[in-house]
Amino acid sequence: MAFGLFASLSCIAAPSKICATRVDLKIVARDVAWLSCDSGLRGLDAAGELFDVSGRDDDPTAPALAIPGVVTIRLTPNTLLHYSEVHFPSDLQHNKNYVLKIVPSNISSVVPPEPGPGAEGWAPLYVSFSTKATTVLTNGKDPAETGSEFVLTSDIGFAACAQQKPTIEEILPLLKAKPHPAVLRRSSLGLPDERDTPTASCQLPEPDPQTGRPQFNLPRIGQAFLTLRGDRFNQAKAQLNVRGVYDVFGQEISIPKEKQKIALKDLPKGKDDATYYLQFSNQAGPGAKPTWALDAKGAPLLGGEFLGFTPTLNVLANVGYGNVQSPNTITLGGGLTQLFLIKNSTLQALRFAPTFNFETDRTFEKERNLIFSPDLRVYLSFLNYKRDLRSRRAYLDAIENKAQAEISKVDPDDPKFKKNWGFFTQLWVGMETGGSLIRPTVQTTDKTSSVLVPSYGIVRFHPKLQSNFELWRFTLDLNVTPRYIAETEFVGRVVSITNPITGAKKSVAILDSVQGWRGYGEVSLSLALDQSSHINLTTAYKRGSAPPSFNKVDVVQSGITLKY
Repeated sequence: MAFGLFASLSCIAAPSKICATRVDLKIVARDVAWLSCDSGLRGLDAAGELFDVSGRDDDPTAPALAIPGVVTIRLTPNTLLHYSEVHFPSDLQHNKNYVLKIVPSNISSVVPPEPGPGAEGWAPLYVSFSTKATTVLTNGKDPAETGSEFVLTSDIGFAACAQQKPTIEEILPLLKAKPHPAVLRRSSLGLPDERDTPTASCQLPEPDPQTGRPQFNLPRIGQAFLTLRGDRFNQAKAQLNVRGVYDVFGQEISIPKEKQKIALKDLPKGKDDATYYLQFSNQAGPGAKPTWALDAKGAPLLGGEFLGFTPTLNVLANVGYGNVQSPNTITLGGGLTQLFLIKNSTLQALRFAPTFNFETDRTFEKERNLIFSPDLRVYLSFLNYKRDLRSRRAYLDAIENKAQAEISKVDPDDPKFKKNWGFFTQLWVGMETGGSLIRPTVQTTDKTSSVLVPSYGIVRFHPKLQSNFELWRFTLDLNVTPRYIAETEFVGRVVSITNPITGAKKSVAILDSVQGWRGYGEVSLSLALDQSSHINLTTAYKRGSAPPSFNKVDVVQSGITLKY
């Protein structure tokens, strides 16, 4: 008997779902929407009923209010993916919640026809959607440091360009929100025959390669790009909202508060891409007792702009104490910096940074130079596969073409998006020109030998390379700067010589001339102690010679490093 009951139950089949995974509805006009089933893999012709369920916001048991008239759902012909154009019997109202009901008897066709329904036929299809003015803001897929472009995703189409006055609003604790003017560009027209006119703050979608008209791309409806006009965010993270962007109902959209925190910079991997860097180490070199060393950097961007350039400070110190030869370099100065976006598939951007610097040694006595240094950094896409960037792209791939409600449920910090490895390389070309400010006399401790260092001009050319590889919390970083000294420079040194007859050692002051190629490089291995890689245990090997002292460095340093 039990077997017979089980057999009877197993023969009862549930109605088949037309859409196996998801149903999306995007509103493009007050009375028109586009319906996709399983991301366009399936489509249908049908008629439906519309219900207003907004009352359930306050009372989940409130009855649904039927909207008079028939909703027509018609497949769009000649498209690779199957989308249905939905016409509502009357205009939808803003700030409402609706349910579209499609019963099997009102389904006239389903494509592709296979697989068809089972013995119980098709199940009713219920599509819930909202006309509330919310959207999701994310970064684009470009590296964050070149990024002035953000992506808006909404289930409601955006209004015509004439209505758009977009700004990205930076929300500051205890202060008034700071607006950043932006330019809006939709990814697609809402309807094939839509007409729009660009403005200074709103661009038309990219042209269709075949027609030359702004493209109509069904999977991209409801997506738009926001590009900052000039200024850029300088911090690693910010709380951002959007103002001045309107949907087809005339509502100003906003970002839900829980989705307003946006990462604006990838985490620094080494000294060159960090804003603040501090390494306190124990160092050792050939024939010398271990001592301590300090390697520090501060390069914050300051507020305001000047002809499109942002002011910046420049503080560098790479010094050591004791008999171990260290680079012995201190640089104090500031300048300007500007990022020029190229948007080429290979060359993404160029950053030009002219700075004026005071260059000296650790004692501030032997070397004092005034330097003008224009540097050009080159951003190449094929050299940038940082862990952060690869993780962010995995998240963006996961939410691509998804409805806003689905995107809101996806956590960008989900471990499944985190990549275990990454690498990147960055290149600079630049020069240093200026001159010495003093003519110091270098003498031995016993004052038996001295030398006058003459003043000199400075002309140096330097390409520069930083490259690193990340694996889990380990980072291997390489920094190489070959420098060509075109104008002879002079350095006073105290060296030890041995009398060939007596064997006695004596300190002597000499004048050393520096000209031609001088290289300097560092390679380090870091272990991050925190998830954000701000605190690290680091071992570094430094070799070569760097201005202004041009000491012959051959040293190993081990210590703790802070990077921000």
